[in-house]
Amino acid sequence: MTEKINCKRYIIFSGERYYPYGGWWDYYDEANTIEEAKIAYEVGIKRNGWAHVVDLKNKQIILDNRNLTGMPIENSYIDDE
Repeated sequence: MTEKINCKRYIIFSGERYYPYGGWWDYYDEANTIEEAKIAYEVGIKRNGWAHVVDLKNKQIILDNRNLTGMPIENSYIDDE
């Protein structure tokens, strides 16, 4: 018998700009709705310097305030429609 795991749709990662741990070590929070995820994302940026939100349903990063060099960029949002 397979046990079904209930997990939230959005996972928020956040960390210090110059010392990210990487992967699950940068796990910050999770949320059921995009509204909850946006709040956690903004708090993560204020507390730690960077954050991004992964949509587990669509398997993509939907909010991110970094570019590939780790420097801030404008907050982006990809509508999941």
